[in-house]
Amino acid sequence: GRFSPEGLAHYREVLEALRARGIEPVVTIHHYTLPTWLAERGGWEMSGVERLFARYVARVMDEYMDLVRWWITLNEPVVHTFKSYVTGQWPPGKQDYGAALSAVRHMLRAHVLAYHEIHARRPDAMVSVAKHALALTSCNPRRLLDRLSVKVRGYIFNDLFLDALHTGALRVPGLFWERLPQARTLDFIG
Repeated sequence: GRFSPEGLAHYREVLEALRARGIEPVVTIHHYTLPTWLAERGGWEMSGVERLFARYVARVMDEYMDLVRWWITLNEPVVHTFKSYVTGQWPPGKQDYGAALSAVRHMLRAHVLAYHEIHARRPDAMVSVAKHALALTSCNPRRLLDRLSVKVRGYIFNDLFLDALHTGALRVPGLFWERLPQARTLDFIG
């Protein structure tokens, strides 16, 4: 519940400087790192993290909504999940598919809540996530398993997150389906 007045003032100065130079700011609210206190409580795996994120977004909006129309709620959430919860290369350094699914679910819900917080304060806002895209090809296009592997990985890495935000349902065919209330929340694709 505590926010750094110096940090908030610094970013207001940055945004004002951009505006003064005729540059339209595009603000990314979450770019991989978490506050230590949140990471220690479980980060994106923690139940209720999406509500904490929405509270943070509300504060950021109260500070900067007059200066910013374009918002990215989450930077490359699938990359973050893969590196943090599948390969374990980034904090929290896990290799746990259950934790990865939990993190994705919470990030999706966090984006949905953030989207509505932003639009409640600035109806003309443009809101999305920054989404990476992988170009995948099969090692041997004649092999069915190679083609199937490309299709599955392509869906997971390139389509799953955006599809969930576009349709309102998180789907992993044959494994998982979950409805995301009020989740048609993409004004553009970053």
